[in-house]
Amino acid sequence: MKQKLSIMVIIFNILFYLIIISIGVDERSAGLLPQPVDKQIVTVDHVFVDDAQTPVPLPSYFDVHDELRLRMSLNYRFADYTTPSFIVQANHSFMTILLDGRELYRVEPMAHSLGNYFVNVPLPSQLDGAELEIRISVPENGIERIEFPVPIVADESVYLRQQILHDVPTLLLSTLILFCGLFVIGLAIVSRKHIELYRMLLQGLLALCCAVYFFCETFSVVYLAPSARMIYLTDMLSFALIGPMFLTLMGWELSDWRKQLIQAMIALGLLNVVAQTVLGLSGVIELRRILPLTHLTQAMSFLALMVCLIYHLVGRGKRCFSSV
Repeated sequence: MKQKLSIMVIIFNILFYLIIISIGVDERSAGLLPQPVDKQIVTVDHVFVDDAQTPVPLPSYFDVHDELRLRMSLNYRFADYTTPSFIVQANHSFMTILLDGRELYRVEPMAHSLGNYFVNVPLPSQLDGAELEIRISVPENGIERIEFPVPIVADESVYLRQQILHDVPTLLLSTLILFCGLFVIGLAIVSRKHIELYRMLLQGLLALCCAVYFFCETFSVVYLAPSARMIYLTDMLSFALIGPMFLTLMGWELSDWRKQLIQAMIALGLLNVVAQTVLGLSGVIELRRILPLTHLTQAMSFLALMVCLIYHLVGRGKRCFSSV
């Protein structure tokens, strides 16, 4: 009964994860909602790359080796009382923004990436064919292939409210998972059986890690964060911690070689977490460079679980046939 309850708690967390993915909001759909005429959202979907004279559709990714220059023509007309902002998410890059040759914003390259941050540059309420230029560079030891979301010109308060409304379902689900984790940890604290206390603590911590990860992945939460680097570090660490905790719960009652296999995967996952913590706090390398290690560790863990499950099913099948 207790084992079934543990499995149900894990399945409950997985279902929440799948639900959140299914209702996840694409940042590029932000301009699709209808807006009042004087508070519209203007998206830029064609740019001039470097010295090219012909605009091209804005790709999802750019390869930046030294410096990349993106030029775009802005044509919009907001109400006089509105101060629009140029809004773009910077993914592991640093940029200088100029309007008709005049510098508006600059972030100097550093020895390590700040993670994701948002550029909000006030613009005139009306522009007619003005050229806005973005000069992009990457940090030392950083990722050279960067994602570049669609630049947006909008009333920042309207845009932020819209993003929060988009993210309300995800925020509610994340909050529910958070309270479930706290509730399970509370039950563990009042539990008198030590083995159940440890297991319930793991279940609660697993739910907390899932909740923190979903909060960090929510667009509006990152947008409001005063320190995007800490949000990004917390995001990656909570994501990396999910695997070891999940494996610990799944392998709680295993024996023989299966327990040793799961324990090896847990050790590998925890080693990955320690490496991310050290590198993230020291700032000697961009943290995203070791993200593939997290994906590889979790993929290996999933395969290990599948091997244990197949072994268990084959064993049960043999026992059933032998009893017949």
